[in-house]
Amino acid sequence: MTLQEHSKQISENVRLWETEIEERKKDIAREIELTTEDLKEASAKGDRRENAEFTDALERLSQLNIQLSNIDMQSKELRALDESEEYEPIGLVIPFATCRLRVGGELFVLKLYPGNISDISKGVLAQNSPVGQAIWLKPAGAIVAVEHRLTGEPVIYNIEEVY
Repeated sequence: MTLQEHSKQISENVRLWETEIEERKKDIAREIELTTEDLKEASAKGDRRENAEFTDALERLSQLNIQLSNIDMQSKELRALDESEEYEPIGLVIPFATCRLRVGGELFVLKLYPGNISDISKGVLAQNSPVGQAIWLKPAGAIVAVEHRLTGEPVIYNIEEVY
């Protein structure tokens, strides 16, 4: 598959990802409704300090609201990815450029997106991520090192191709 074909596939993955996120938001909203009903029923049973059902429902509702907030943030980030039809490859890694990266013996094809959202399995790399920052404005053939966040060891990335 050419890099241009990979780029189109990654864009399709992002559109599907948006749909998945919207479905997950609906699921969480339904769970919140059900948990709110559980909370109301548990609250009606009396003393809340010794009411395990109330405490459990309140904790579940709190967790669901956190999940919904995170999903909302992802959804906004994905909607903000305004991929211009006028994108012209210039041979450098810029927003919406797709690049083939070699890391050790592994090969990755990633598309650089502005913002905070990354999912390597979908081919999406955030520009402000450590790797995104390292490859930013680099040409094909450039080699960059990024410190591994756990070990502190350098990880070497070879930019093999840019579209």
